Amino acid sequence: MYVRKSSSIDNKERLLNSFYKDNLQVKIEKFMPVLEELIGVKAKNYSIRKMKNKWGSCNTDKKEIIFNLDLAKKKDTEIKYVIIHELIHLIERKHNNNFKLLMDKYCPKWEEYNESINELLNPNKID
Repeated sequence: MYVRKSSSIDNKERLLNSFYKDNLQVKIEKFMPVLEELIGVKAKNYSIRKMKNKWGSCNTDKKEIIFNLDLAKKKDTEIKYVIIHELIHLIERKHNNNFKLLMDKYCPKWEEYNESINELLNPNKID
């Protein structure tokens, strides 16, 4: 990506975030329909925004999903994991046993993806 040397830090950040958003949107639009069909649920809408502590969020009443902009920096398998996770919330709101069973069914390596992606979200976290 090329920007003018005179471009402000804010403008550079805005351009970079726009680049990340465009790339993430392409991947979500590719993966989401396939995963929705697989799971048998459909989100009415999704959006992408910068979030500090979550990779995704689901409003189950409105059937809307928000994806963290930083997902654009992750592997496709991790992006798919987050999409599946949020789609499962359309079936099961809480992270209970039923939720975990559904995750096991549709994303067998979900615990591995969850651990690796969250380690990067909270690099200073100490267990």
